[in-house]
Amino acid sequence: MQAHALKAAFDSLSKPFKIEPPRSSKLHELYDRDLMLMVEDQGDGRQKEIDFFTIMRDSDPQTLLIQHDWARAFTGAHDYEGAEFRLPYPLTAFEMQTHGARFTVIAHESDHRPVGMIFYKHDEHWVNISGVLELDKPIVADQDFTPANQSLNAILLQIKAVCVALDAEVVETTVERAPLALNKARAKRGKAPLRDFHVVDLSKRYRTAGARTEGSDEEYTRKRLHFRRGHWRHYATHRTWIKWMLVGNPDLGFIDKEYRA
Repeated sequence: MQAHALKAAFDSLSKPFKIEPPRSSKLHELYDRDLMLMVEDQGDGRQKEIDFFTIMRDSDPQTLLIQHDWARAFTGAHDYEGAEFRLPYPLTAFEMQTHGARFTVIAHESDHRPVGMIFYKHDEHWVNISGVLELDKPIVADQDFTPANQSLNAILLQIKAVCVALDAEVVETTVERAPLALNKARAKRGKAPLRDFHVVDLSKRYRTAGARTEGSDEEYTRKRLHFRRGHWRHYATHRTWIKWMLVGNPDLGFIDKEYRA
């Protein structure tokens, strides 16, 4: 079954990656139904995966349903590639769909860096198709896996784009609540509850108020809309995250790339 699931995932990922809007969250199925786990045979990788599944079991993830190609808005954006980003929630599930196939990335932060595991839905089962990945680094694979590898990296780029947009507060999430009565019925049958999920959308505040500005009025009027990258500020005893910001004059357009989603 694992071999069939991995082949199906590879076939989906080998097609040109495109975001399709999923209708609803499937995270409850990942927690409810059979999960086929691929764990490293030995070494540090195996322990990382065991620790990761423990975090999944003991924590309640917040779900983000990705319905638009957010990474496309950042293509060629100045000062974006290689930049750091933070997850919006301590344990975050990013759900997305391509060519009818559902992929979910469960992520948390380890040593102030986002790490996660990619899961694929195959029939009524779920299988993790990766070990624990550093989500701010591209995945490198053999040449034979180039098409699938490009799609895997496209998934990671979607995660980064959503995290940056949320951090800069240019998008917002609307919460879709799970039906209470249905969850009570599921609990009686011993099934995992349906979960609330967040749909990422362009922020109403961004549309009405525009970007934040800094400095003099003259500086504001002559600078096009652009992102100022987030970063860690280090002190003697701690470090603090400085958020991404969207700054400049929206009337002059978006630097490098028109902002769309």
